Amino acid sequence: MNTQIQNNLKIIRINKRLTQKQVAEHLQMQCENRLSHWEKGTAFPSISNLGKLCQLFQVPAHEIYPELQVQ
Repeated sequence: MNTQIQNNLKIIRINKRLTQKQVAEHLQMQCENRLSHWEKGTAFPSISNLGKLCQLFQVPAHEIYPELQVQ
């Protein structure tokens, strides 16, 4: 089973004019490979990293991951 997690991470990052490397540095990650997996939807960031992404991009979590929207 090959499930992908739908997200807007890449779109938001590009709109903010940031590279994967810049985002990885902000999250204090060694390299941007993990971020690439998040953008492709093959992995999900930890709650801590999701919070850092929200802070960096100045958006709520559900804008990055629409499935997190509370109904």
